[in-house]
Order: sequence, then C-alpha cells, then structure tokens
Amino acid sequence: NAASSQPPTERVEDYIGGAISIAHGLVFTVERGRTGGGTDARNAPAALPPNRSTSVDLIATRLVAYDARSGELRWQRGAGASATTPVSVVARDSVDEELSDVQFRAAPIGVGDHVWAPYFKQSDLFVAVLNPSDGSLVRSVLLGSAREPLNPVAPTLLPAVSDGLVFVPSGYGALFALDAADATVRWACQYEVGTLPRRDPRTAPVTAWLPSPPVVAGGLVLLA
Repeated sequence: NAASSQPPTERVEDYIGGAISIAHGLVFTVERGRTGGGTDARNAPAALPPNRSTSVDLIATRLVAYDARSGELRWQRGAGASATTPVSVVARDSVDEELSDVQFRAAPIGVGDHVWAPYFKQSDLFVAVLNPSDGSLVRSVLLGSAREPLNPVAPTLLPAVSDGLVFVPSGYGALFALDAADATVRWACQYEVGTLPRRDPRTAPVTAWLPSPPVVAGGLVLLA
C-alpha cells in the first residue's frame, strides 16, 4: 500500500474544557485562559493533553453563562473575568475575589434556585453555590484538600443531585454528599482504586477515576 499523505494526528481529550450544562435558562461552559470574551484564549488548542507546551494557563479557568435562547453572554466568573469583562456581565458580591483565580472542574448543575460548581483553589476542593441570575456567590463550601499534584486536564468532577443530596466526586476516590437545602456535608467516603485491568488500557491509566458523574440508582451511588 502507498504511504498515506495525511499527516499524523493526535487524539486528545480535555474533559473540563468540553463540559457543558443547561440550567435556569442558561448554558454553562468552562473556558481556559485569561480572556474576557466568553471563549478560550486565541492560542488555546481545542484540546490540551498533558505535557504539551502552551502559553495558556491550564489551571486558571472561567465559568461562563450564556442565554439559552439568544446565545448572548450573561456573566462569567474566574480568571481574568473581572479584569477584562464589561461590568454588565461580571458578577459582584461581598467576596468578589474568592473566585478570581480558581480552577473550575465542571460545568455547574441546577440545584433548587441555584447552580453548584466544584472548583479547586490551589490544592483545596470547594463547591460554589451561585445565583444563576448574575453569577454572584451565595456560599462556598470546603470539601477537602488534595495531597497529589493537580492534573489540569482531567478528570472533570461532574456532580449529581438526587433525593435532596448533591454528590460531588473529588477525582481522588473520595465522594462527598451535601444537603441540597443548606450545602452542609452529610457524609464523605474514600474508596479504594480497583485492580482489574480495563478492556482497553489505552483509554486511561488503570488507576484513574473516570470523568463521569456519580449515578444514583436503586438506593445506591455508583462511582466509576
């Protein structure tokens, strides 16, 4: 067979940058880089694999909210938003700097009248409860601290809500259950990593937790 003229390709995945959710008439995304237009910085690749040289700050992310009907930018929180975004779409609250330099790890989910989004601040894992109308911070709950270096690309920490509880994974095997009414931690549990090999070990390291939300079914919570 003749040699292919197509250049070699590399398939990579950025689970955090690919996250999207819908709640309260808004579409939420997590964007990388310090820019205020609601999109990734110009030099940010569509997907960022580990160890690739890039001038984009992988740790700094922004939570961006668009109107579900018009697609217009409503507000954003996170890296660079308060510095380069018009005041009309920058959320203001009494702790405006709390979310100025954090790493959002998933697009938020709707919980009652608010939206909840997990984020890391340095090595500490929090969940933010935000007002969907303007992105103002209602409360921030510290869940725990990571002892290992953070991976800026994966996994995403997609939460789930069921029967008055919000389940937030940590990416390190710990799962937190919070009361949906007042965001208090009801319980937390650390799970051991499985030892069985995957059918296709190329998809992710055997010791990695999958970038999928907890699944609540039959009175059980499934964490993969």
